[in-house]
Amino acid sequence: MYGAKDIIVELSDDGPTEGFTKIASVSLVDKEDKQSFPVKVDKSGKWLRLTIQNNHGSSEYTELMDFRAFGKQLTKTPLPDVSGTYKTNYNDFHLRQQGTSVTGCYEFKQGLLSGGIEGRIMKFTWRETDNKGPAIMIFTSDGEKFFGLWWHEGKENSQGGIWN
Repeated sequence: MYGAKDIIVELSDDGPTEGFTKIASVSLVDKEDKQSFPVKVDKSGKWLRLTIQNNHGSSEYTELMDFRAFGKQLTKTPLPDVSGTYKTNYNDFHLRQQGTSVTGCYEFKQGLLSGGIEGRIMKFTWRETDNKGPAIMIFTSDGEKFFGLWWHEGKENSQGGIWN
């Protein structure tokens, strides 16, 4: 009774709030799972916007459990040089990138790191006064932030700690 019904899907290459072109207008069947609608688009885009116009009768609620879109990546924007200082949950993180190699330090237990970067993924070994181990970080596409996991050496099968 409150599932989304009529939906518009739009695509933009201009920005997250402008330049949208309608690429689909569909009506969902009430209470039916795994509905799909193939869309052919003559333009490329970076931002996708979904607008629910109405539902199947509720004046209080609208529900949409899942939405997925698939496409083909047309370009690969290189990650800018990530050398710099980042504020992290382990204090300031100072990083120097030279090609695909990274070295640095962080202000927690005299932490040092060395490793490499490929695309937006940085893999390195960290060393502190009393511990060491591997870590992996994923950078945002602009290189301004990262999020990752670290492990103690020999305990790589554990859940890992969060580093952001």
